Amino acid sequence: MITKTNKYGEHLSIQEARAIAKEYGVTKLLGSNNKLDKQSDRAKGYILKGLSLAPANLSGYEMCPMRTPDCTKACIGVKSGHNRFNPAKQAKINKTKLFWKASAVFMKLLRHELNNFVKYCEKKGKVGVVRLNTYSDVVWERKFPAIFEEFSDLQFYDYTKIDMRGPMYEANPADWPVNYHLTLSYTGYNWDECKQWLEWGQQVAVVFKDCWDNPLPDSWRGYPVVDGDEDDCRWLEDYGVIVGLRTKGSVKNAGPFFADPKKLTVLNNYYKETK
Repeated sequence: MITKTNKYGEHLSIQEARAIAKEYGVTKLLGSNNKLDKQSDRAKGYILKGLSLAPANLSGYEMCPMRTPDCTKACIGVKSGHNRFNPAKQAKINKTKLFWKASAVFMKLLRHELNNFVKYCEKKGKVGVVRLNTYSDVVWERKFPAIFEEFSDLQFYDYTKIDMRGPMYEANPADWPVNYHLTLSYTGYNWDECKQWLEWGQQVAVVFKDCWDNPLPDSWRGYPVVDGDEDDCRWLEDYGVIVGLRTKGSVKNAGPFFADPKKLTVLNNYYKETK
């Protein structure tokens, strides 16, 4: 029986946490998708799992604070594959509400699943990898920083549109979790920030249009482009590369968020053309 005193406390049991989560329609947090399951040669030593929270404000909570109207329109969290259908959307919404309304329950479940994932990967002889923001942009290193040290055997990674994240912005870069890798996402309006990340040796993800039947460009704006659709192993990329992604889902036009591989002009933060 769940008591009022421990319903959302730190010391609830996993059985209690599961019972509370069930009230929110949540039975499991971590999962997979086609991108996480892709097995290129370099990905064969890893097993990838992701946490799929609801993107944008689909749940009533803002989960992508730096989103633009363009990327919101094209969001694969609601526009691509099974994400288009209501059951998949509702599952993300349920988990997101649990995340905000019962964070202790959420973290109890997440830690339990991560612990089981570590054991599973050990049995398989592979490295476990977790993407905490499959469709969201939660600042995990601030909200729940202990998770990275607690699960030091796992590699964590994410894409983010919040450019003020990463070891470059830490007062002491050594404080950044050594097992958490971030790739900055190009929005169509943040090239100055993307260029800074690239000059620091970090990676930047760019979605290119018209590249399903045509190859991705070899370079863009002077930086080498690698194929980011071959796998999702962003932590293995070379320094200072653009991770080229192809458009997905039903949206064909999303303004400058879908970069033209043949054009080198972009829009800066003031929505003006720049070279």
